[in-house]
Amino acid sequence: MRMNLNTARQAISNCTTAEESLVSGTITQIHPDMTLHLLGDFQLILGDTPLMVLDLPRLQSLLAYLALHSHAPQSRAHLAFLLWPDSNEFQARTNLRNLLFKMRQKLPDTNLMLDIDQHTLQWRHNMPGMLDVLDFERAIAYAELAEKQGDRSTLRMALEQAVQYYRGELLPGCYDEWIIPERDRLSQLFHDVLMRLMELLEEEGDYQVAIRIAQRLLRHDSLEESAYRSLIRLYAICDNQAAAERTYQNCITVLERELAVEPSTATREVYERYANHNITKPASFPRLPFVRRVRNRWVKVSPERCMENRKQTLKTKRCFSPGKAKKQYALEICTLNKSRKSALTFS
Repeated sequence: MRMNLNTARQAISNCTTAEESLVSGTITQIHPDMTLHLLGDFQLILGDTPLMVLDLPRLQSLLAYLALHSHAPQSRAHLAFLLWPDSNEFQARTNLRNLLFKMRQKLPDTNLMLDIDQHTLQWRHNMPGMLDVLDFERAIAYAELAEKQGDRSTLRMALEQAVQYYRGELLPGCYDEWIIPERDRLSQLFHDVLMRLMELLEEEGDYQVAIRIAQRLLRHDSLEESAYRSLIRLYAICDNQAAAERTYQNCITVLERELAVEPSTATREVYERYANHNITKPASFPRLPFVRRVRNRWVKVSPERCMENRKQTLKTKRCFSPGKAKKQYALEICTLNKSRKSALTFS
């Protein structure tokens, strides 16, 4: 599955374009010493000090909405209805005034962040600072541009940055109606980023990192069968049959518990190919020489003759110097077999 590039374009509609950002380095930010985290728990940081005073859910929701819609002023009537949809207009606007009063008490520098008049409120979008949602979307835009240009190094770097910025769902403790579609949109973008990064890492042969990304994807969406298939395949490439078996059993358990269904045909086929040892291993794995002692000299023998239950058995009859020659050649065989991580058993 490839990252939806059209979705990435929509995600940065309230930012500068990717091409302009790469050329000029301009960034839509907030305040020189201010960082606003909306992905994961709400956190407003001034310098190195988190502000713990903005602990009101309604206040956090208001600031989040204004920060995410900084491209235009927001009318007080619209904000009041958004935050108090079950109240009448008069009561909702009164609630908004009270909320702004509390915000000024808790945050004396409110005017540094917001442009407030009698009719509208707007986040000061032209002030320098950091907003994790915009950084996340900008990293996706860089990835889109890098993929167009065939720059795999930049593509990987941008995707890894996007993964770092996404600390969790958009304000998971907020249940206002306005945030649900925005939360789902960002969650889908993160899903696409993980899928594309996992594919890229597997293509580059960085299997251990690809495994970690696949695991992160399953923590994000435990019902994503393609992630289970990728993880089974990656474990197979790394000769970790036990982990592949656990992954498939976890898939069965989760799908049965959450959806009361069995794994798809595609998932079963991937598992069966692995169980039958038919998954193609990378061409980079060498066909290593095997040896045994014959008439006081070492000679190569067929690997099949030395393979039993996926362990290589090095048979020796006698050595010129008991222990030393055997130990020396064992070290050489361990070096040759390092990439395959096979176990050596002497008999």
